[in-house]
Amino acid sequence: EDCTAEIDSNGSMASLARLLRGTFYILLKQQPKAMEDFKLLIEDPDTDVKVKANALIKRASLFIQQCKDIKKDPELSFADFQQAVEVDPENADIYHHRGQVHLLTDNINKAIVDFKKAISLNPGFPVAYAQKLFTDYRAASMIGDYSGIKNVMEEFEKTIENVPKCVEMYSLYAQILNDQQEFSKADQLYLKAIEIDPTNANLLVHRGLLALQSSGNVEEAVTLMQKALEMDEKCEFAYETLGTIEVQRGNLKRAIELFDKAIPLANTELEMAHLSGLKDAAMAQVTVSAKFGLTLPAMGM
Repeated sequence: EDCTAEIDSNGSMASLARLLRGTFYILLKQQPKAMEDFKLLIEDPDTDVKVKANALIKRASLFIQQCKDIKKDPELSFADFQQAVEVDPENADIYHHRGQVHLLTDNINKAIVDFKKAISLNPGFPVAYAQKLFTDYRAASMIGDYSGIKNVMEEFEKTIENVPKCVEMYSLYAQILNDQQEFSKADQLYLKAIEIDPTNANLLVHRGLLALQSSGNVEEAVTLMQKALEMDEKCEFAYETLGTIEVQRGNLKRAIELFDKAIPLANTELEMAHLSGLKDAAMAQVTVSAKFGLTLPAMGM
């Protein structure tokens, strides 16, 4: 309401208020309203450069998330990023977010270039550096470059010593260690990350997935994910992962309940479509089971 009042009065902070309102609309999952606020800021020639660049970054991210046209959405997203670069070329956030979109679209090399640019513009940007290292790992892993993998892991170790409070650094390195089957060390990193950010429910879900992969300990995994939901009842990642486990255990009705809780928490239309697909598949199994009097076996658990 305060943002809207400032916008309606056309006060000195009206542009910033519109940017803030658009951001709130994203958090409230009201993307069309967010798009409208960002559009007005982008098209207004009097909008401050930093505000306009931020609006372009946010709209670019919304375009890639809306899942309407597999060809057009990335084009619209990258067009906004390019306009942001033209408006504010020294803004590290532009390259950081564009790098993330390159990752989503599997353009690993372009992602690395953008993360490097973000770091060069803002050397004290540990999240961008963590993502750059993680992307380096993906690139090396794809071509079996074991020397490159070793270098990335050594760089993670060194950077964690220098930046010991960056949760993203611990979490991404833990995912690499998990991939390398260094499960115990990965778990220690998740525990360290939880010490730094004890309210981060996603870290508990990652620990649960690690328990599943390292030892097949379903009960421990479920316990950790339930703890995540006790910590944050809006943790979509926990509902989705628990639902997937329940499908594999043959508890289809429970899985459907979990997917139902995850769907309204989805941040993007792409995530919502994915979760709806998981729910529909579980419902189809229930229907077949009831129709033919079958007991569907648990899968791999």
